[in-house]
Amino acid sequence: MPGVQINELSELGLLDGTESFPLQQSGMIQPPIPGETRRITSQDLAVALASLGGGALSPSQIITRSLPAGLTSNWNPAGFTLGISIIRVTSAGGAAYQIDGLQAPIAPKFVLIVNANDINPGTLGIKDASTSVSSPANQILTPGNATVGILWRGSALLWYDPVSSKWRYI
Repeated sequence: MPGVQINELSELGLLDGTESFPLQQSGMIQPPIPGETRRITSQDLAVALASLGGGALSPSQIITRSLPAGLTSNWNPAGFTLGISIIRVTSAGGAAYQIDGLQAPIAPKFVLIVNANDINPGTLGIKDASTSVSSPANQILTPGNATVGILWRGSALLWYDPVSSKWRYI
């Protein structure tokens, strides 16, 4: 089912879990490896959407926080708990900012990081574990060890992988 958008999946229950969908890697500071296509299965997509509330998010699952310009390590935003599914983040004056680690959860979970800056160049960089100074359990694995740039008004889905004990950029 190539080219299907998430908002076109009206009933995830009709999928058997073996389908997969290409993921667009946009806003990356370093381009993806030529010929490499990242995919997500419909089963993993359903789990991710269910983890995010399946469209029925309550305000208690969303927090908004501000970060300073530059690098933030071992980020543990106030109010970040097991029940938080979306973190809206801004930077002072729309300055470029980066994170290289997010507080490890108690159990595996998905978190949507939203760059809520409304002005350019408020790019949020997500640094890979290979260059991170955060604690190992708080680090983020990104494609090709690259810093991923989330442009203003963009977002990134992170999943905490209990096998590697690190966040994974999806």
